[in-house]
Amino acid sequence: MAVDTATDAQRDILHGMQRHGIALTVENYAVWSAYHGGADARLRRVIDIMLGNGRPPDDRAMHDLYARYCAPVTETVQFRDIAQRTLGTLHLVSALLGDMQGAAEGYGARLRSASEDLDAQADPLRPLVARLAADTHDMITHSELLMGRLTASAQRIDELELFLSEARREASTDPLTGLANRRAFDIALRQAAGEAMNSALPLGVLIADVDRFKAVNDRWGHDIGDEVLRQVSASMIETVRGRDMVARLGGEEFAVVLPDTGLAGAAAVAEHVRAAVAACRVTAGASSTMVPVTISIGVTCYDAGERLSDLVARADAALYRAKQAGRNRIVLAGEGS
Repeated sequence: MAVDTATDAQRDILHGMQRHGIALTVENYAVWSAYHGGADARLRRVIDIMLGNGRPPDDRAMHDLYARYCAPVTETVQFRDIAQRTLGTLHLVSALLGDMQGAAEGYGARLRSASEDLDAQADPLRPLVARLAADTHDMITHSELLMGRLTASAQRIDELELFLSEARREASTDPLTGLANRRAFDIALRQAAGEAMNSALPLGVLIADVDRFKAVNDRWGHDIGDEVLRQVSASMIETVRGRDMVARLGGEEFAVVLPDTGLAGAAAVAEHVRAAVAACRVTAGASSTMVPVTISIGVTCYDAGERLSDLVARADAALYRAKQAGRNRIVLAGEGS
């Protein structure tokens, strides 16, 4: 039933594209799939207006719609499921056609043999058998053509799957450091909070900020600033292991999600991170001047049922107190407030 539903959905999408003269490309399929699914009301309204004016979107308009609305949509569960199920259906149909072609070829061979036998006997049924053999040959030819088209379609779906995987990775990764980005952090934090609620296990959160980062950029330039961020990221990744997740929230701000970790454990991880960053060695200029790199960290834990914005704000407040206290240190939420 699930495969049938996915196949029906894909058929409707393709028919809609064909009806409005929209070329079948990966980007266009992503746009029309999102439009067909109706997940983005803005996209649906824009396309409905175009169609209502009798001007279906052309290639340029489809490209603009994809860039504006659908780059993040391509990672949705619905779109991935349709692509995956469609690929499975194509493979199944291709296999069935292969079996059918094999059976047809065997049947055709038997008809040819029978025709030869009848021909030797000058049987009046020979022309009928010959026509049946010719029809069978035509059926085999059409089956081969259809299998070729199905194979090409399956390859297009494979390309779509690869495209979706890459889009999903890019949508959740910070390009400079390779860490999870703010979007991925928000998703991971929601998931971790839900697990903490269900399991009654603690959840620790760290919010960190590179000390005096603006001064680094002002004195040594943005290239050195970027190298500092990369070094800090590498140190945090080396320090934080297992299910723990490190993210770059933007600028010089980082975060760590620590499932199954109470306040004391989160503080211990924070101290390890702080020490690892302080050991970073970044040099600048022809004289290989050492660039000082330190980090301040706010530490807190999730209170079951609280708003996640309050959780992050509490860690931010602790980070602010760490900055006020002299930087290059960790401060626990509620400590010294």
